[in-house]
Amino acid sequence: MSPDCTQTGRILLGDLDLPLMRPRTIAALAKLVLEAVQTQTAIYPVGGQTRSTLGRVPEKPGTAVDMTALDAVIDYPVADMTITVQTGITVGKLSRILAEKGQRLPVDSIDPEKETIGGMIATNASGPRRLGHGTLRDYILGIKYLTDEGDEAKAGGRVVKNVAGYDLCKLQTGALGTLGILTEVTLKLRPLNESNAIVFLRCFGTNLEAAAEALHNSKTRPVSIDVLNPRAMIALASRGISNPDSLHTERSGWILAVGFEENSLATQWQVETLCKEISIWKPVVMESGQEKSFWQGLTSLGHPFKDQDSPEPAPKYATIKATGRASEIAWILTQAHEIAKEGLVTGHLQNGVTRIHLPEETPLETAVEIASKLLGFTLKRGGNLILESGPVAWRRNIPVWGEPRPDHEIARRIHRQLDPSGTFNPGRFLPGI
Repeated sequence: MSPDCTQTGRILLGDLDLPLMRPRTIAALAKLVLEAVQTQTAIYPVGGQTRSTLGRVPEKPGTAVDMTALDAVIDYPVADMTITVQTGITVGKLSRILAEKGQRLPVDSIDPEKETIGGMIATNASGPRRLGHGTLRDYILGIKYLTDEGDEAKAGGRVVKNVAGYDLCKLQTGALGTLGILTEVTLKLRPLNESNAIVFLRCFGTNLEAAAEALHNSKTRPVSIDVLNPRAMIALASRGISNPDSLHTERSGWILAVGFEENSLATQWQVETLCKEISIWKPVVMESGQEKSFWQGLTSLGHPFKDQDSPEPAPKYATIKATGRASEIAWILTQAHEIAKEGLVTGHLQNGVTRIHLPEETPLETAVEIASKLLGFTLKRGGNLILESGPVAWRRNIPVWGEPRPDHEIARRIHRQLDPSGTFNPGRFLPGI
């Protein structure tokens, strides 16, 4: 063990009790990789551990590698609105650096002070504002990653107009670290927005489809359109997010939250226009200053939050993500709410994404039955299912990545080319990877 790489403890991944190594240089990281290849063991990259239960349960012994010491800013040409950083940098640290120059990376993080950029890329993470801003993959210009030969390969570049070669940047996005360890990324940026606003409305039963249609036909251009059942809204309120008083009571129906981010005049016009268009649903506007807290709370809804004023432990949830055609999202939300009555149900309108957060103490048999029903009706609506987080027993008995698709075999063939030794994060992604 050298000063460039130390063991900081141990970590439990599934049933594997692994040593946790923290390299401080790329050379030290490469040495760990080569040792793993030689001993036919595995390398499990970790960052803030905010999404450590995503994926299947790993079985191959090996070493967990903490990437958070590799968090340097490599290059920041402010005028070009791009930045190159090591992937161990947290979202919070990066945001503060960018804010000093009036810029930002518009992505939603579970926990900005813990979640790393590398972890977000590896898991293809996104949140409520993906409707208006896209996902993280849309901001990646170039990457570097470590191969199983200990070499640092690169793809893309540091400028926006770069289209040479295969698009390995998008290939690495969402690959769960199975194609190599991401070490560096170049991102394109956006200016800080001047103002935010969220308009809320409540609807009941089949009115959800009517409300969705009205929002689809609106003259406005929201950055987010989210749907929450009453349990989800109450859970957000318990986190100190000051929602309009009329939405706090536990009633039936759905709450829709329509978000805007623009310059002040544009935001004001969009809010006023939308309120006129949907006046039948008696819209209310969130108190200024709470919008970012709402989006943050919604992104982290299924993750533990400890109320400092309560002696009770933080509730733990498992999260099932159901997808389908955007035109079917209202129907999928309704079915999900009926199937998982004790769950927190949310959806991103016009993105086709629904999430069901179930208490972890839900019996395994019940969880398997709910997941099976969800998978059945999402497949009929052109979608699929992902178990985004959950206990080990759930991940062994529920198809984590949903119904197998024809392109899964293509993914396995690519993996055999880029990680023939099966060193990187084996067993967590698709079967055979």
